[in-house]
Amino acid sequence: MSKIENSSQGIRYKTLIIIVSIVIPVVVLILFNIRITSLPPLTFLPPIYASINGITALLLIAAFSSIKKKKIKQHEMLMKTSIFLSLVFLVMYILYHIVLQSTKMLTQAYVLILKPISTKWFQNLTIIIPTLWKEKTI
Repeated sequence: MSKIENSSQGIRYKTLIIIVSIVIPVVVLILFNIRITSLPPLTFLPPIYASINGITALLLIAAFSSIKKKKIKQHEMLMKTSIFLSLVFLVMYILYHIVLQSTKMLTQAYVLILKPISTKWFQNLTIIIPTLWKEKTI
């Protein structure tokens, strides 16, 4: 590939990264304000996405260990799996809250706990996505 092609490809990647980094938080914020009352509560989801978070934490520890041991391929696989599981968690979490009837307790929990976590997740996206593109692992 010539320098011009690399440059144009780099610009496309950066543009895509910027778009994704803006679109995902906006879509999530919109979805948090949508309520679907016609569906039954998805009360079975919290234990599932809590388990997914636990598995993700273990995978991240394993990924850290593997990179310290210079096992690059294993580290890459563990990190991709962790990112995938994080996205599955996000989808389940949003689905659960779309059908959940809002309560005062939920609103307080959102302000105190969930909003900072969501904000940090979105901030991390702006680091994770460029890193994956730079390493050409996506």
